[in-house]
Amino acid sequence: ARRCRPLRRSRRIAAAASAAGAAALSPLPTSLLDLLSDELRLHVLHMLEDPADALCMRATSFGWYELLAQPSSLLGCKACASRTIDLAPQRILGRPEPEKVQMWAELLGSACTELCMKGFTVQHLDNVLNFESFLQQCPNLTQLTIDGGIQHERTAMLTTRRLLRTVVRAACAPRLKILKLCPGLSTANVWGSGLTSELCALAKACPLLEVVVVSRTDFDHEQLGLFPNLEEAQFWPDLLEQAHLEHISRCCPRLSTLDVNSTTLGWATDSTPFCAPLSTSLQTLVFTESSVAGLPALLQALPSLTSLDLWHSLEGAVQAAEVLNRCPKLRELKVGGSEIVDDDVVSAICAAQPALETLDISNTNVLTDAALFTIQQQLAATLHRLSLVYALKGLSAPAVLQLVEECQHLTTLKLNEEGGFEYYGDREFSLYPAQPHYVEIESVLQHRGGKLVDVEDEDQIGDDDEDSSDADETDDESSDESDEGESGSENGSEEDEMESGEGEESVSEEADE
Repeated sequence: ARRCRPLRRSRRIAAAASAAGAAALSPLPTSLLDLLSDELRLHVLHMLEDPADALCMRATSFGWYELLAQPSSLLGCKACASRTIDLAPQRILGRPEPEKVQMWAELLGSACTELCMKGFTVQHLDNVLNFESFLQQCPNLTQLTIDGGIQHERTAMLTTRRLLRTVVRAACAPRLKILKLCPGLSTANVWGSGLTSELCALAKACPLLEVVVVSRTDFDHEQLGLFPNLEEAQFWPDLLEQAHLEHISRCCPRLSTLDVNSTTLGWATDSTPFCAPLSTSLQTLVFTESSVAGLPALLQALPSLTSLDLWHSLEGAVQAAEVLNRCPKLRELKVGGSEIVDDDVVSAICAAQPALETLDISNTNVLTDAALFTIQQQLAATLHRLSLVYALKGLSAPAVLQLVEECQHLTTLKLNEEGGFEYYGDREFSLYPAQPHYVEIESVLQHRGGKLVDVEDEDQIGDDDEDSSDADETDDESSDESDEGESGSENGSEEDEMESGEGEESVSEEADE
């Protein structure tokens, strides 16, 4: 009897294994989604809100797998139209992120029209992701944004040149309309003169390009003229001359946004530069950290301008009035970034532009309640958006609340939590979150369908989302481990029960003997 115990135990284990195998091979029940036609399945796919759901649908049945294997099946899916891939080191080490990226490219690449890759370094493009082959799997891209970091300044030119050459060879080049390459925050600029051949090849391979932005790259006016369909341009010369504007105006007649930074205008203050095509097409001018001498003459030649950014450029109320009186159609204005923007400057702005819809006067600590009173008196009928980020040091919560109540069309107010909300040292009369005035302002804006935007809260929300995603991943991993532990304990308990059962049988057999 004792010699038969191992044989009986092996037979029972084999029987249990065969039963488990039969259960595993049994066909899964057919769901209602499997009974749909291909036309209805495509309609379901186009309603998805998360691209990851497409991967899950592919694993449900062979029919869904065949449907998703077709390159055009997801072209109408809004969830798959845009995609952000984070290649930051902390998200790669210890996680199968590259494999997920490649799987997404194989499945959803043809459906993607907007791609944003951020957090990469020079090594990640080669070691983690074959960037060139990855782009070849996304032939329908119309918008491409690459935002990453450069380790050393000497690699800035090489990396920029390589990215441009890769885009030129990509299958999406003929369809590309928006290209933004931000390879890092290198302190040394990449001189556009060293990228002439790459930019010429880019203009030839991407004839539909409307926006070309290469971070910290100094393009000259001739290089911008390579792109006739350009609608948004970044031009940062040390000296902006009339010949530059004439060339850009002639070669880029559709230009609607021009970004000029840290420059000096190279014409007399009383002469108007010639830029006929731009006079009707240009609507947004970003003129930051520059000398405004000669700017009124330029604005005189741009009567269609609706948005103007004078961040850290104004030098007083008289100059502000002289500049803004040349913009008859202005609706959006951004000033600030300097202590020169005080109550007098705000008064000059409101007097010159009483039809402003968006006003940004952030990063100045010299404003008082008188500035808010001027805004509510002059702009109450038109103001929709107001930004006072880091400008609340001399402002009181009751004055801000009164401004919101008087400006009936104001729907967006942007503040910050660390801008100096104290009002006579009394926390009750401050704009700290959850205080009475803060809650009242938020309630008024929400009643109008708007919102009170807190800059710190926005950043915190983004961080919380990333943390929550990381926490979800860790929770999933821990749940998987716990499930494995539970399954292991269940298997161990079953084996113990089987062994205990065999022990009881052996005892009974010995008693019978």
